[in-house]
Amino acid sequence: MVDFHSKKIEFLLKAGISFFILLLINQLFSLFYFRIDLTEDKRYTFSQASKEILKTMPHEMRIDVYLEGKMPAGFLRLRNQIEENLKEINMLSDGKASYHFIDPSAEPNRKRRNQLYLELARKGIQPTNTFDTKGDEKKEKLLFPGAVLHYQGHELAVEFLKGNKSLSPQQQLNQSVENIEYTLISAIRQISQVRKKRIGYMSDNPKNPKAQAFRSAIRQQYVLTDLNTKKLLKSNPDAVVVTELRRPLSEAAIFQLDQYVMKGGKVLFLIDKVNVAFDSIFQSQALAFPKETGLESLLFKYGLRINADLVQDLNSGAIPVVVGQMSGQPNIQLVKWPYLVIANRFGGHSITKNMDAVFLRFASSLDTVKSSGITKTPLLMSSRHSKRLQAPVDISMNALKKDFKPESFNQGNKVFAYLAEGQFPSVFRNRFLPEGYEGTKVIPQSKKTSIIVVGDSDIMLAEKNPKSGEYEKLGKDPYTKLTFANEDFLMNALAYLTEGKKLMQARAKTIRIRQLDALRIKEERTFWQAFNLLLPLAFLLLFGSAKYFLRKRKYTRFK
Repeated sequence: MVDFHSKKIEFLLKAGISFFILLLINQLFSLFYFRIDLTEDKRYTFSQASKEILKTMPHEMRIDVYLEGKMPAGFLRLRNQIEENLKEINMLSDGKASYHFIDPSAEPNRKRRNQLYLELARKGIQPTNTFDTKGDEKKEKLLFPGAVLHYQGHELAVEFLKGNKSLSPQQQLNQSVENIEYTLISAIRQISQVRKKRIGYMSDNPKNPKAQAFRSAIRQQYVLTDLNTKKLLKSNPDAVVVTELRRPLSEAAIFQLDQYVMKGGKVLFLIDKVNVAFDSIFQSQALAFPKETGLESLLFKYGLRINADLVQDLNSGAIPVVVGQMSGQPNIQLVKWPYLVIANRFGGHSITKNMDAVFLRFASSLDTVKSSGITKTPLLMSSRHSKRLQAPVDISMNALKKDFKPESFNQGNKVFAYLAEGQFPSVFRNRFLPEGYEGTKVIPQSKKTSIIVVGDSDIMLAEKNPKSGEYEKLGKDPYTKLTFANEDFLMNALAYLTEGKKLMQARAKTIRIRQLDALRIKEERTFWQAFNLLLPLAFLLLFGSAKYFLRKRKYTRFK
C-alpha cells in the first residue's frame, strides 16, 4: 500500500506537477513567438514600415543567401546578423519567407563551382576576396556576400556588403550590418509589391542613351512615365524627376510644377546651372557659361538657390591625357581632373547614411535662402579641400595647368544637394498667371511635402566604355574602373520622396562596434585563458568544500 503522507512520495508528486506545469507553459508559449530586444542599439527591432510590408506580403518567397562556410570573424558577424534578420522576417511574414544559406565554395566539382561563381556575378552579387590571418597562417577565400530572392517566378539579387569604402574594413562591415534590414525589406517590397508607385520624368532629352541606366533602375521599382508639363497636374504621379533641361522651362510648365508641389507632390531636381561642353576641354580655351533653367524663382521661393558656379575638389576623378611620346606612340596617362568631384561627405540623414562616395561631373554648389516653415538638410558635399569658380569659367586643360595650385583649394565644404521639407509658399501667390491659366484658382501654400535639389544632372548619366563602346553601370568610372554610389543615392532619394520616413527608418539603425583591443588580446591571451578555465573550478572547489564542512558540522552534533 502506498503511503501518500511519505516525504518521498510528496516530493515526487510536487516534482511531477511542477514538471507538468512547466511543460504546459512551454507548449502554450510555443504558439506565440515574441522576444524582447534588450540591446542598447535595438539591433533586433524592425521598423513599423518593415513590419507592414512583411505582413501584407501575399505569396511565399524563398531567399537564398550565398554567405556560408568558413570565413573571417567580421564576415561571420555579418552572416549571423543576416540570419537574425531573416528569422524575424520569417516570423513577421507568418512563415511566408523561407531562407537557406549556401556555400558556393562547397561545390566539389571545379567546373560547376566556377559556373556558379559566374552566375552569381551575372546576377549582380560581386565576389569579395578575403584573407583570414591566424597567427602566422594566412588563408584566402572568395566570398559572395549577397542573396537571391525568388518570388512568383521572379528573381532579385541583393548585395549586403555596402558602406563607405574610404573607411576601414571593420567599419565598412559594421555599416553593412546596419544596412541589412533596409537592404532586405526594400528588396522584398520591390519584388512583391502589387501596385508600383508612379514616377514622372521631365526632361528635354529622355532618350539620351546615357540616361537609360537610371531610367531602367527606376522601372525596376516604379512605373516610369515621360511627362508632358501640360498634363502634370492631371497625371498626378507619386514623385517627379526634373533633369537635363536644355532650355528654360516655360511659365506654364513652372505653374504646373508649382501647383503640383502645392498639392503635396514630391520632386527630385537634377539641374545643371552651368552649360559645359566636355569635348572642348582640350582646346586652347573652353568657356562654360551660366544658363537659365526657368526654375530660379521657383527654387528661391522654396528656400534654395543653385549657384552659377563650378566646384573643384582635390578629391577628384581622372581623365586620360596625352602627356608625351614613348617609342613614337602617344603616352596616355590618367590625370586628376578637379571638376570630376568624388563627393564623400554627407549630411546626417537616412538617405545618405552608410553610403559610398558619389561621382559628380561639373557640379554647382547650392545655397539656402530664408524661408519660414521649411527645413533644409544638406545631403551631399565636397571635401574641405575644394573651391568654387564663378561662371563664366575657362575649363580647358591649359587653364587648369596655369591656375592649379593645391593651396588655393581652401574654401571648405560645398553643398551639392539639399533636402527641403515643410509647407512651401507658391511662387504664383499674388502674381499674374501664365497665358492659358487665367482665372485658375491658385493654391497659395502647399501641404507638408518635400523636394530634393541637386546641382548636377550628370549624376544620373552613365559613361561609355572607350574600349567596348557600351555604356557602363550607373556610377562606374570607365577609366578608373571604380563604381560609385550614384544609383544608391538617387534611388534612396526617390524612396524617401515616395515612401516618406517610414521605410527609411530602417536605414537610420546604428550598431556600435565594440571591438576588443587586438594588441592587449595578444599580450594577455594566456592569462585570460587560464583565468577563465581555473576560476570556475576554484569556485566549484570552494563551494564543495564549504558544503562538506557545513554538513559535517551539522551532523556531528548528534553524536
